[in-house]
Amino acid sequence: MTANWNTTFPAGTLYHTRISSDAFTTVNAFGSTTDSFLTFTGLAEFTPYHVQVATAVSGPYTDLGVIATPPSGASIEGTLTYGGSQPGEIIVEAFTTPSFSGVRDSAQVLSNLASQPYYLPVSAGTYYLRAYVDVAGDGIFRTWADRGMRGPIAVSGSVAGQNFSLSVDTVSPKQPVGLSAYPTAGQISLTWALPTFNTNGSILQDLRGYIIQRSTGGGFKRPRRLARGPSFERDFDLPGSGPGAGHANSYRVIAVDYSQNQSAPSAPVSASGQATGGMITGKISTFT
Repeated sequence: MTANWNTTFPAGTLYHTRISSDAFTTVNAFGSTTDSFLTFTGLAEFTPYHVQVATAVSGPYTDLGVIATPPSGASIEGTLTYGGSQPGEIIVEAFTTPSFSGVRDSAQVLSNLASQPYYLPVSAGTYYLRAYVDVAGDGIFRTWADRGMRGPIAVSGSVAGQNFSLSVDTVSPKQPVGLSAYPTAGQISLTWALPTFNTNGSILQDLRGYIIQRSTGGGFKRPRRLARGPSFERDFDLPGSGPGAGHANSYRVIAVDYSQNQSAPSAPVSASGQATGGMITGKISTFT
């Protein structure tokens, strides 16, 4: 059984991991590592183990949940690598069809790490593996998510060394167009057209949000990054970002996808304030 965790501690930090099958009335196993995963061996089959990790032996410990040990027998295992920026856990799954249709035969949910081991218990047969970032957190595969595949793999016992990687989306959205600014008392309202294509001509399916930038004459600055889920409609305001009375500010918009690829900035627009100070308000909508 392998425990994985995400961390913001610097490289080389020593982690202490413990597991228990009785809510830590007793500790069944304990280990330390400088990696962000640790494999425990010699555990009972078909047994749920509670897993915790800490940076000090005395704690406090962070709960990683309950992991059930797989049965002995046929399995596929290897190392999965990912160098992208999409948010969410990574799901690796095994199918008996190369089209990945029907019910999957085995699956494992992993942390979003650069490199980590995976383990899939299966029956004897031929399998095709698929791994992807679960960007929406619902366990549903999306064609625009970073993903990787491997197979066919003939299995009659334990098959190790099945290493593979997830591809990384590096294609940026096209720039937003039609940006307009409407000054009112103490604020500016911005509207623009939703980009629908990527720079390579493919349909934009993974728009995450926008960056709004303002310039008072000394270059564009970023008051706030507007990033939400795949479907949202939201009023927003940027306090203090409106122009003062008689002064003109410039504004532009940048589209951002789930891989943090940024579009070219929109053509800037200028607007003069009607009162001292203020804010930017408006409504944005994606995936509509």
